[in-house]
Amino acid sequence: MDASGLYWLSFKAVYQQLQAANRSTIDGLSEQLNLNFEWLLDGLSKFQKPNTSSRDTLNAGKSLRASSWGAKRGVAVDKHLVDATVELSQLLDLDELQCHLLLKRWLKDNDIHIQPPTVAATPATSVTSAAGGALLALPAPTTAATAGFTATAARPGQAVLSAEVVQGVLDYYAQERIYLAKCQQFLVMTASKSTECSSDVVLCGASLHYTWVDRPE
Repeated sequence: MDASGLYWLSFKAVYQQLQAANRSTIDGLSEQLNLNFEWLLDGLSKFQKPNTSSRDTLNAGKSLRASSWGAKRGVAVDKHLVDATVELSQLLDLDELQCHLLLKRWLKDNDIHIQPPTVAATPATSVTSAAGGALLALPAPTTAATAGFTATAARPGQAVLSAEVVQGVLDYYAQERIYLAKCQQFLVMTASKSTECSSDVVLCGASLHYTWVDRPE
């Protein structure tokens, strides 16, 4: 199984790169567009629903390459986060492998390392901050978004996410969806206003305009 269809680059970064490329060269803009073309064209539908195939792959602990994104990109499975990912994917209604990628990115961006537990975990899972090197006992507040999330008893070797971590991943996912939509909006506006856009930019912008405005019901 190849993870190319599930993998994506951070859309906050893509949005910033599209803006920077647009201010510099059309070639730079086309490069970003070609790399992210399918996601920019298909939009939020590229975030897939939970499914048996992804769940089985995750449970097997199989790390997958995303060959069309380059040799070093893919979904590397952390086996002690498998059960937590499955529960989180149900809460987010998101493909298990995409959810695992999302969780790991949030942990990395926030410099948090959840260690494989040596004893039965509790919802207030201890995590390690690489910056301070100390163990942090995360609180477990209840919010409207996480009220329906119930941490089940962990299997041996499986970590349990605190409500704070769950809330952070929920916010991160919402941010990714917003920035994907902003990328699409940017391309439509750029293609409609500029007379110097490359054919790639015009094609994607026109396709998005058709999808959003012109397509018959």
